[in-house]
Amino acid sequence: MYTFWVSNRKTINRIVEFMKLDQGPKKTVIEAWAGAGTVTNALVRHPSVEKVIALEDSTFYGSWLKRLPEDSPGFDSSKLIHLPLSGFKWETYTSIYHQGALDHLSEDLKIPRSHHDADWQADSPLVFFAHLPNSVHGELLFAQLTAAIATRSWLFQLGRVKLCFVCSESMVRRILSQPGDTTNRSKIGTIAQCMTDIEWHIPGHELLPFKDHVYPPTGIIGLRLTLGSSYGIPNENVATGVGKQALSFVTLEPKKQPLVEREVFEAMDYLMRKLYVLKAKPVHEALKTAAPGANDILKRLSKENPELARDEDETIDPSTPVYCLTNKQWVALARAFEIWPFRPQILIEEGLLPDVERKV
Repeated sequence: MYTFWVSNRKTINRIVEFMKLDQGPKKTVIEAWAGAGTVTNALVRHPSVEKVIALEDSTFYGSWLKRLPEDSPGFDSSKLIHLPLSGFKWETYTSIYHQGALDHLSEDLKIPRSHHDADWQADSPLVFFAHLPNSVHGELLFAQLTAAIATRSWLFQLGRVKLCFVCSESMVRRILSQPGDTTNRSKIGTIAQCMTDIEWHIPGHELLPFKDHVYPPTGIIGLRLTLGSSYGIPNENVATGVGKQALSFVTLEPKKQPLVEREVFEAMDYLMRKLYVLKAKPVHEALKTAAPGANDILKRLSKENPELARDEDETIDPSTPVYCLTNKQWVALARAFEIWPFRPQILIEEGLLPDVERKV
């Protein structure tokens, strides 16, 4: 695993400031891959932070976290909970809840929860922060966290948890990519934009050179995975160029009303996995790979017959290249596909790495 963390005190203070922890209720921050505790220290000292739950399964770095009260005068150890658990494993977050670390925040959870519930409309006291590894697993974790907003699973059972990441600039560019961007427009960004409001606070050039901001100074290097791939096969070359030369800080605030409803998210996820592989193709051609005859649903989303479009922005010209589809058009396409009588019955778990699927 390629572990790194921000080590420059001024940079850490900027990151904590951009989290806007002083807005709304007192905050509990879950920090994945806490490392040596450089950011942990600043979070514990923040007056608006009630508790920091630091996840670090390395015994080496865990010993550094245990020494924080000794090495940092004025450190309030009662605000810190260190759990020797992996940020990658989905069961880690279930363990946090069942071990009582969030008892001060939650009532008994009911499932399913709705985006219309009062706890979703209110500001959340819970914040998630991570130095996101530049790896296959890091990107899959990000994709699964943003997807979990649709069904209010993971920590989103507790409310609109803000997501804060130090990650590669190349990933941020894909997250923010707009329709028409032939290079960066992809599934990971489209879903993130449909589910969250994204702010890019610190661009890559402000975190260079690495040795002044990050430890280790070599930065983040790892296996890369293009999430648009329908087969989920990692590129075995280490990340190059931007992947090694730029880091960024980004926050994602879940929308009070996500663009994608729970009922159609699986259809949207399935279509994106199929269509983004052919993103330069016209949508009417790419849809044929989703299911034989699937391109017929476009007839009910045309300007001439907008039967399934809720407004003009959701109508789709069949000749539109896949990478030019807007977020609203993707949502309309998913709704139409969901009610299409000939759609495949099994839409989930295609194209994912099986070992990651079980662990993350």
